[in-house]
Amino acid sequence: MLIVNRKPILNLFIPSYFILELLSLGQAYAQDSIASYAELADSLPVNKGLLEGLNSNPQFLILIIIALVLILCVVIMLSILHHRKLTRQIVLSMKDELTGVFCRNYLKMYLPALQSRFEREPNPELSLGVLIIDCDDFKFINDTFGHAGGDKALKAIVNKISSQIREHDLLLRWGGDEFVLVCESVSQIQLRELAERIIASISDMFIAYEQATLSVTVSAGYALHDKIKDFDFDGLINAADEYLLVTKKAGKNNYLGRKKANLAGNHFLNTFAKR
Repeated sequence: MLIVNRKPILNLFIPSYFILELLSLGQAYAQDSIASYAELADSLPVNKGLLEGLNSNPQFLILIIIALVLILCVVIMLSILHHRKLTRQIVLSMKDELTGVFCRNYLKMYLPALQSRFEREPNPELSLGVLIIDCDDFKFINDTFGHAGGDKALKAIVNKISSQIREHDLLLRWGGDEFVLVCESVSQIQLRELAERIIASISDMFIAYEQATLSVTVSAGYALHDKIKDFDFDGLINAADEYLLVTKKAGKNNYLGRKKANLAGNHFLNTFAKR
């Protein structure tokens, strides 16, 4: 996710070191300035009183410089804090209020870093994978239990998916009852096993709602980006979505997928086996 994890100790050390260095430079500058003014005393007799005052009390000039440095540091720190606050607000605005996962528009911030990591992946067996998960017959759940029951089912689905994925995998609410899971540095076998675990864990789930118990199933399609191809996230999504459609036609509560490079016309459309 577009979020850099900064160490608190380092955050405190850098400004403190910066301030100490500025104070040291300020003191040295003040001493050099006083010495320079003293050398000009003969050529500027009208300023002899001021120079004598500075020579007798050089700490005053040092204090002025220190005060200016501190003000500058405060302004910089306030600017940094304001920028972080705005960044947090932007990120939070991109989260789905119901499920707590990111919305689709978060990809605008996420994709540049995702592409960079994809292109730098050194292991030829690992690539970028996408899994599209869609709730089966969700309209029936809404019609039977109302939207409150449907909302509870969606939250339960998200919680179950989150329990099956890695910390750095990205789960997005794509729209309605459809979710997209973005997995970096994953193999085809790992992606297939992940799809299998998610399908099985959700189908085994029972959701208590008022006086009833809900059960729900999902279907999924997955695709793995070909490492020899240029980065194409839209193409990867489309490939996974096509497998999702085939899964739905094949009977739901299942998953299908292959490498994106192997998708081809009629061969793909006639594929109804787990790959």
